[in-house]
Amino acid sequence: MLGKRLLVALAVIGAVTVPADARAQVDPHKPATLFEKALAADRKGGYELSAIAWYRAYLAAAPKAGNARRVRERIIELEVEVEAKVQELLNKAGAVAAMLADDDSRIQAFRRIAAIMARAGNIAGAGKIAASLASAFDRDFVFMNIAVARMRDGDFEAAMKTVAGIETATLSFAARREIAWVQAYSGDIAGAWKTADSISGDQEKSRAYVRIADAEFSVGNAPGAEKAIASAKKAASRIPLEAVRSYSYARIVEAEVKGNDLAGARRTASLVSYKGVRGRVDSLIANARQATSLSPSNVIREEIDVWSKIAETRLNKPYFVDFQRFWRSLRDMDTNEIIEELLKVSADFSAALNLLRETEMLWWTRRAA
Repeated sequence: MLGKRLLVALAVIGAVTVPADARAQVDPHKPATLFEKALAADRKGGYELSAIAWYRAYLAAAPKAGNARRVRERIIELEVEVEAKVQELLNKAGAVAAMLADDDSRIQAFRRIAAIMARAGNIAGAGKIAASLASAFDRDFVFMNIAVARMRDGDFEAAMKTVAGIETATLSFAARREIAWVQAYSGDIAGAWKTADSISGDQEKSRAYVRIADAEFSVGNAPGAEKAIASAKKAASRIPLEAVRSYSYARIVEAEVKGNDLAGARRTASLVSYKGVRGRVDSLIANARQATSLSPSNVIREEIDVWSKIAETRLNKPYFVDFQRFWRSLRDMDTNEIIEELLKVSADFSAALNLLRETEMLWWTRRAA
């Protein structure tokens, strides 16, 4: 595996001239610096997620570089390697879960396996497990994840067909919320609005509108974001439980702060009545800094900073960078502990890969705008 990785990486580097003093570069936005970081992660082996993030940062800095096409191909290869790791983890989890004597524990383990499998893109495998589950709630939990996976694949019709078969209302609402998010970050704002409007539960409806606001803020569409925020606040105001309502308002504040609408964030924060939540949102606003308008060059730097932050702070879990050590750590665990670790790590790998893909789609939409 390492030999192939090095060959591919060398093929990539062969298509670009890297300055001899590249390692001495101190500007974190320089293409050569970013490429060196990506290549270093790629060469190490086991750092697929970090390599993807740094390659994305490099492409943001040099989208028309001579090796851009090969770098994009390498990203796809690395994504396939991560997917293979997830499947390997789930296969092992399934084998261990099958040995559980307690029926309920075994069923719940397979439900979780199927959900992660769906999020990782193995819809057929997830569907097969779902069909074997006796509980409607358990099946619906898997179907919710299958619906979102189908939407990520761009098949809205299949996604909504799956949602239509979900009997549990809360899971149906959650599926629609996540489908609205995929539509929003993919640039289909009109479709996202239609999906969000179809949600009956006010908590999930509010969260769906916040997702739309996130996407609108990301492309600089302040009026569109404000419209989504207003709808999110209206839905949140109808939530009867004070704590739940306050947490819903807090999500809106977070979106406004991230979108640099600090005045709007303060107005929304005034609606938070639950003491513990109010303190958190007030602190969030107090620590926020008003951003200045961005020139095209600064937008590029902002994207590079986003990818760099992901690489440095979101992809540093021990098992992301030392997969073999993780396997060895299972030797001292009992059956239940092994299953928990396998499911946790497979879910984290899948979530990280989806984060990278969603981030790229958001920035693709912003570049197109």
